Parts: sequence; C-alpha cells; structure tokens
Amino acid sequence: MINLTRSCFFAWLVLLFLATGALAADDLFLWRMSDGQRTFALFGSLHMLPDTSYLQNPGLQNDLRTSDRVVLEFDLAEADQPEAAQMVARHALLKHSSLPQLVPDRLWQKIKKAGDDSDIDPQMLQHYQPWFAAVQIANAGLIKLGFDPANGADTRIYQQAVTAGKTVVGLETMLEQLEMFAGMETDVQISLLMQTIEDLEIIEQQLGDLYTAWKGKNQEQLEEVLLKSFRNHPDIYRRLLAERNRRWMRTLLAFPPGHYLVVVGAGHLIGDEGLLRLFQKHGFRSIGTKQP
Repeated sequence: MINLTRSCFFAWLVLLFLATGALAADDLFLWRMSDGQRTFALFGSLHMLPDTSYLQNPGLQNDLRTSDRVVLEFDLAEADQPEAAQMVARHALLKHSSLPQLVPDRLWQKIKKAGDDSDIDPQMLQHYQPWFAAVQIANAGLIKLGFDPANGADTRIYQQAVTAGKTVVGLETMLEQLEMFAGMETDVQISLLMQTIEDLEIIEQQLGDLYTAWKGKNQEQLEEVLLKSFRNHPDIYRRLLAERNRRWMRTLLAFPPGHYLVVVGAGHLIGDEGLLRLFQKHGFRSIGTKQP
C-alpha cells in the first residue's frame, strides 16, 4: 500500500483505524475551523492504538472541555445496545453459501493461513461475508502486533465525554456503517479480501510510513499515500469517503453557533473531497493551527 498501487481498502483500514508508536503532546492530526460563530475542532482519529499518550495533548483536552457537543462517526453507545450483536450478524454473515464457495480454492487456503496466523478459527471465517472476513483478519493481526481497539481515539474520547456529561452525537448510525460494507458487490468484497491478505505480509512497514505522515501532521503526504491508492478503485473511494463526507458536512453545517469536537477517521479530513477542504469551501478558516 505504501507503493501507491496497494489496495484502497487496506489503506482505508490502516489510516482510519491504525497507528503505531507513542505520540508527543503536539503530534496530533488536529485542525480547528471557524466561521466566526461556529468552531469545529477536527481530530483525525485512529481507531486502534498501542497506547493513550495522545490524550495528554492540552489542545485536545481543551477542545473536549469547551465543546458543546462531541461528534463521532456514530454514537458508540449504539454498540452497547442488546441488539447490536444481532445487527452485526445480519450484515456480516453469509446466508445461502459459505466463504469457500464464493472464493477460489487458492484464495481460501490463503484465508485459512491468515486466520491461523491471527488466531482466528477458519471454521468461523467460512461463515463471514468477504468484507467482514477481511476486517476480522486485519484487526486480529494488528492486535498481535500490539494494537488495542480499547486505546482508539474515538473510544477513549467517547468515554471522557460521557464522564464529563457531554452530549455525544453521531454523523451516521451503526446500521448505516454496516449497510455501507455489506452493500458492496460480492466481487468487490472478494477483491478487497484478497488484497488485504496480501498486504498483511508488509503491514509493519506500511504502518510505519503512514504513522510518520500522520504524526507529522503532513496532510500532503497522507494524501499522496492514501488517495492515490484509490485511483483504481473510484467506486470504493466514493462510497467510503466522498459521499459520506458530503453527508456529514450537511449535518455539521446545520449545527447552531458553538464549539464542537469532531472525531472522525483521518482519511476523512484529507483530499479535495475531504472535510478540511469542504469547510474551506463553505467559508471556514483555520484558527490556532496552520492552514490545511
């Protein structure tokens, strides 16, 4: 993926979900955009991290303390509801076939090996839709490398917001996220699964390069790494990033005057159709940080 022909799906997983190493206090992908009445602190989230040092950032803590709302991709309280597991199962499990029936035997053998390497029972994988098998394999492999979803920025900030009595809102629902993945055509899901398996072999180098760009708040480098990898997959880029960014922007523009902390995957901030550029197009300017 670091050579820019790698799978856009794995790039999306990495940039929206992962990072490596400890973060210094001023090493956050954090931007503040204001139109004079509303200020949005946009934090490029990483959903799995090896530690929580980013929480020590005084700017981030001030944005959390002064925010009128904390805005996440979806309200994580939904994941704690009794029906959440059933909702995931409906969108993640195959109904009338098995994964070995959907994919070539050679790919199934690679899937089983990747599952074994990540301590996932292949008997479980055979019941998953390709997109969910890809996510499970990638996440399990990263956990073995020391990454912990419990340390993810959205999870930790959500916990702090709840403790502080903040209003937490989601830009979409958990159901909408699941439908986005499950709604991809089967052949697209299989292609993404296949590339994810291949990318696992070079994952540590990928993470290192992406982390360097992220912790240095290097917007151009992140765009170079991530967005070029989408060029051969414009439909995936449209579904996962561009369309969602436009929907989210409409929601955010409807907010009344105030200060808001917005925590979304870092990939949603960058590029011509990213939230930073969309805010600029609507007359917002960067304050307290360099211009995006």
